[in-house]
Amino acid sequence: SDYNLLGEFEHETLGVYYLPGVQVVSESTYFIKVSCPGFNDVTSKTIVPRAPINVDYQMQFKDDIVSYQISFQDDAAEVNYYWVSIVQMKKTEYGFNGFSDINRHICSNNVAVENQSEIIGEASICDKFLFFSDQTFNGNAFQINFDQSNSKEANDTVISILNFKSVSEDYYKYLITHEAYASHQQD
Repeated sequence: SDYNLLGEFEHETLGVYYLPGVQVVSESTYFIKVSCPGFNDVTSKTIVPRAPINVDYQMQFKDDIVSYQISFQDDAAEVNYYWVSIVQMKKTEYGFNGFSDINRHICSNNVAVENQSEIIGEASICDKFLFFSDQTFNGNAFQINFDQSNSKEANDTVISILNFKSVSEDYYKYLITHEAYASHQQD
């Protein structure tokens, strides 16, 4: 075979696995093979997308709200998918590196609401993360604006981590189906 084995995934918790020490490289193809006694092997592959282009971000504090603005240039040569999240962590005596997830939601004004495939101006959605495609702005500069409630605790006890990244079409489709499942669990 003409690929390098990176290792075997380790089980973390509740069905979550990770591959320690591996740094993925954009525009590289990765394969995964899952084996379980009594079942057929399952294989999959994906290409890691390029990072977003010409990203600029601004943030403003207004009372108990933080307003974020992310501007970027979309690549017209391909269909692109994007993912945004903000994690706020509060300094504690326990938790990851002395911080625990406060688990606040972000609220966006420029994000897909129904099928996650088009941007609807001034629509509002609140979730732990936002995801969207470039279907309505392909190849153009684009700006997304969103707010998050701000901790009233002292700034030295809370940190915010803004994640803005390109995701693969496969992961984007997974997010759509997962959100559809989650929103119809009672049906």
